[in-house]
Amino acid sequence: MKISSKTIFINFERTVKILDNTVEVDVVLQVVLFTDKETGEWEFDKELEMIDYSEIRAFGKNMTKYEEISTFRDSMFAMGIKIDSEVNKSVDLSLDIDAKGLLKLIGLKKC
Repeated sequence: MKISSKTIFINFERTVKILDNTVEVDVVLQVVLFTDKETGEWEFDKELEMIDYSEIRAFGKNMTKYEEISTFRDSMFAMGIKIDSEVNKSVDLSLDIDAKGLLKLIGLKKC
């Protein structure tokens, strides 16, 4: 068996304040680090992808369970507030690091 390429998924979290700072959302962001099939060098897109929320804090309540977050999003949507749109407008998806820096960050010198 021959390994043709390697892929590492790395998750980050960033906190975003939305709706005039009344709601805080911990956003899970992901970068996919992969080897180029021709050169074998590590590469990745310089932009993170938003994949999930790990916690929402609003109105004195911390919501960490999927059901709580889903119910909150649905309730806000029923009032005409689109939480996903608000988060998308506010979250920073940039990543100011190179592939070697990412590998070092996760504790890998070479992979």
